[in-house]
Amino acid sequence: MKKFPAALAAAALVGVGLGVATPAHAVTSLAAPTGLTTTYVGAYEVDLEWTDPNLSDVSADDSYTVTFTNVANPSDTDSFTTTGSRADSDPADADYTVDAYAYFGDNVDIAALAGDTYNVTITATDNNEVRPDSAPSAAASFTTPGPYLQTPDDLTLSGSWTVGGTVTATATAYPGDTSAGSWTTGAAVSYQWILDPHTTYSSTAGYQDYQGTVFATTTSPSVALPTAALGHVVGVRAVGHKAGYQDGELTNNYWSLHTVTAGMLTMGTPKVTGKAKVGKLVKVSTGTWTAGTTFSYKWLANGKPVKGKKGKKAVLKLTRNLKGQKVSVQVTAHAPAGYTPAVVTSGTVVTTKAKKVK
Repeated sequence: MKKFPAALAAAALVGVGLGVATPAHAVTSLAAPTGLTTTYVGAYEVDLEWTDPNLSDVSADDSYTVTFTNVANPSDTDSFTTTGSRADSDPADADYTVDAYAYFGDNVDIAALAGDTYNVTITATDNNEVRPDSAPSAAASFTTPGPYLQTPDDLTLSGSWTVGGTVTATATAYPGDTSAGSWTTGAAVSYQWILDPHTTYSSTAGYQDYQGTVFATTTSPSVALPTAALGHVVGVRAVGHKAGYQDGELTNNYWSLHTVTAGMLTMGTPKVTGKAKVGKLVKVSTGTWTAGTTFSYKWLANGKPVKGKKGKKAVLKLTRNLKGQKVSVQVTAHAPAGYTPAVVTSGTVVTTKAKKVK
């Protein structure tokens, strides 16, 4: 039988509404509680609310037996007793509404509870021992959640912390722990990549961990760092999903957080192409660079800049004064946002004499 431990079962009881004093009750059974509702609120905790119509008498002092019965297996039952208390009176309301929290799962096979539906009833008892117990209330029900998905002990980030670099989240176990280095078998894991993760607090939501700007959601444990990440700290929240389980969630350890710096360009190799003869045109082939890179040029003759505007174009006409000189071109790569610019000089070609130049 699955147990709902009594030591964990009862929590705060809150009264709302108390009627005016009435004559002593006749010796009849207490009226059954009414309006029972159940709400699963997470972490194996059920919120129970009901109304006790017996508490219009100021002298009344009731306690309640809460009984759980497994719908599929009625022999699987458990119960606990909780006691009401009075906070104030409200002459407009002759009933008394009770809040209680039932905790279940302690010392229980959680996996065996997954998906079970339980009926709940409330029976009222007169602690003054004047009136017999009530009949059970009408039943309300709730369905137990699945077990929590197993998560790794830790997530460690590693990789290249530059724009365009790749960062990977690796699941790890604590030293000596051989059972918690991975997710539950069959879990589908998604990764939310976050800029500047931090904890927030509000009076309504309480503490919220790992808040920040989500810049990517992936099913892979790796992400390419975008330009928007430049200058920011990057972290990750991993969420595991599997049918029949409650989601498991894990964030990276703090010591693997880093700030993203400017990326290094993928650099091509500039070359001078064309016939290196007086009167001919040569041009520069820049090669393959990071997408979005633009270029400016400076032609060199024997290592010295070619004068005038013609020395700053992608194409150069070889004039007579360049005969016999070693011609090369210096390419300045203007990087896209988030990358460091670069300057590269091509190899040289020697200008030779043409047959005849008019």
